[in-house]
Amino acid sequence: PLLCIAPEKSELNNLVSTYDNGMCFEKENIESMVDFILKLHDDSVYKDRLSQNSQKASKCFTYKNAMLYV
Repeated sequence: PLLCIAPEKSELNNLVSTYDNGMCFEKENIESMVDFILKLHDDSVYKDRLSQNSQKASKCFTYKNAMLYV
């Protein structure tokens, strides 16, 4: 799972939302980051879902398809 520090209106936030593989937080939102980490620690089903989504997302970003993003 990804824990990202990025503005709400950012490409990183867009990607994390699209692939449902973590959470993005504004840099000031430390308490929410802590809550997210604790949820990952306490909820293995949630953590596993985000992990699986990250693995699926990684297949969209390979050397073979890099030219699609140029």
